[in-house]
Amino acid sequence: MAQPPQDTAAYAKSLTSLRTIFRNFTLTVDELIEDTANQRICMWLSARADTAAGEYVNEYVWLLDFDEGGRKIVRTKEFSDSVMARDFFPKLREAMEGERQQRSGTSAAIFKSQTSNVHPDAHPLQLSKTMDLPLTSALHYPPVSFRYKLSDDYSFDFVDGFLPSDPAAGVNLFYPPPYYSFWNDLTVESVRKSHNWLRDLIARNGPYDGVMCFSQGCSLIASFCLYHQAETPHQPLPFNVAIFICGGVPLQVLEDLGLDVSKEAWELNHKGAKALAEQASTEAILAAGLDRWTSTEGLNTNGDAALDPANVFGLDFTKMPKHLQIKVPSVHIYGNKDPRCTASLQLAQFSDPTLSKTYDHGGGHDVPRRTNVSEDIVRLIEWISWAASVR
Repeated sequence: MAQPPQDTAAYAKSLTSLRTIFRNFTLTVDELIEDTANQRICMWLSARADTAAGEYVNEYVWLLDFDEGGRKIVRTKEFSDSVMARDFFPKLREAMEGERQQRSGTSAAIFKSQTSNVHPDAHPLQLSKTMDLPLTSALHYPPVSFRYKLSDDYSFDFVDGFLPSDPAAGVNLFYPPPYYSFWNDLTVESVRKSHNWLRDLIARNGPYDGVMCFSQGCSLIASFCLYHQAETPHQPLPFNVAIFICGGVPLQVLEDLGLDVSKEAWELNHKGAKALAEQASTEAILAAGLDRWTSTEGLNTNGDAALDPANVFGLDFTKMPKHLQIKVPSVHIYGNKDPRCTASLQLAQFSDPTLSKTYDHGGGHDVPRRTNVSEDIVRLIEWISWAASVR
């Protein structure tokens, strides 16, 4: 790789910087050769990690020279697959630049996809534009890895929030400021203000075929859809599909729309928000990594299992007015270890069941970069493209 030698301090600094780039990094020793006479060990290793550009797989050969006592390493040499590195690292740099551009966004996105400015009515099975509303004050890992598995016909606009904000728990560990949000204090008034901003954005930069949202972005888009159905049901939404990732609709909005929100629903909401702040914190990340996400004890958060529509974590959907139902195809992605997954499952109940799918990615309040999860999400995006085209 033609890298210059490094002393111990420089090498330690380099390894530290890689912690946030290569996640779930594992090394497997495939073969080990000991040269006792020369106090040397040679190892052949296989490496695997998750990155912003998807799965990283490489092979290494390490030469470790020891002191005379054989207890201290005095020099190392590393050889890796340079062809793999040549092809992978430009993609990684591009993906990290995409994450950097998103760091001041808020949690949502807009599809530009296939034929840039052509509406899908003209080209069935294609989405022509998608808005990605990312919220880095809430979004720890932007949805980069599964985007690399989509065809080049899909494109995304990543939109920053419009209000300066403090970072959400743990975000400053990965991204430097500035940080932005859709609202800083969750009130009906602040949510409605964000809707005005969204309408102006779509009018200025659209049309968009779909929105992809994470965390607070889901609250923005879900509340926008519900108010739209309540106030202007005769008009179509300004996008054709919605993909919600780890987020729900604010209970304040539901009460403002005249829906009954039980004490149980409010208690679960507060409990989940508190647990999320704790498990997403810098301290939790450094102490436990991905293991910090814990299941919601005592609750049925299995999206494949039947939920009682009369009591979906404190909300009675048998009394929900049908005109509030989200009328565009939607996908609801959540993790059963997300302290806020109950909000995701509640939001899914507002969608037309004939036009929606729910998917459990198995993790916490994030988008895991496991290959199988990325491939599943790609299939869901392809399904929703098809669902929009045949309506």
